[in-house]
Amino acid sequence: MQALKIAFTVISVVFTIFSSLAQETETYRTILANPAKISGFGSVINQVGFSGNNKIRGFYSVGGEGAVLFNQRFYMGIFGISSVAPSNISEVERTGQNSLNTNIRLVQTGGVVGYKFFPNRAIHLNVGTKIGSAMLIREYRTYNRDYDYNPDDVQGNLMVMPTVSVEVNLFPWMQASVGAGYNWVAGGGEVFGINPSKDLSMPTLQAGLSFGKFR
Repeated sequence: MQALKIAFTVISVVFTIFSSLAQETETYRTILANPAKISGFGSVINQVGFSGNNKIRGFYSVGGEGAVLFNQRFYMGIFGISSVAPSNISEVERTGQNSLNTNIRLVQTGGVVGYKFFPNRAIHLNVGTKIGSAMLIREYRTYNRDYDYNPDDVQGNLMVMPTVSVEVNLFPWMQASVGAGYNWVAGGGEVFGINPSKDLSMPTLQAGLSFGKFR
């Protein structure tokens, strides 16, 4: 009889345990039931690219980007940057009293995606990638005239630019950043005396300020 009572007790305990495990202890969750916290920011970009081509050597570019920020970390948006001073790719040609100088300008536009690690820390890491088009524009300047260009003298190429930056939270609405990356360009044959995939694929340095809602 004593053995029967012990067996009955054990069975009851086991049944109770399995009944408890069978019950749901957490709320059923979905992505839409817990939406991401969405904010955004805009950035002013300063960039220097170091080309191995002796004719162009490098580009100093300025521009901007705007992005939507999810949960303070993941972001996606658009960007556009342009070289400030055209690079001379030919000698000055003189005909009588006129002169013709040929230069190129590098313009890059497209989309950007990235991720901020530990964004609540005063100093944190930002890893991003810009993907889009790198356009070489050949410009002409005659004596006492501004630069001009012919639409036929625009060459577009695919560009991908991964970057790693260190960001500093100056204010809840303002960040400063410095970083480095690599501008990879895929192009066809030589154009304007430049091989896009060789001469425009180059290391870069960036610095900028971002304004928006970061928390």
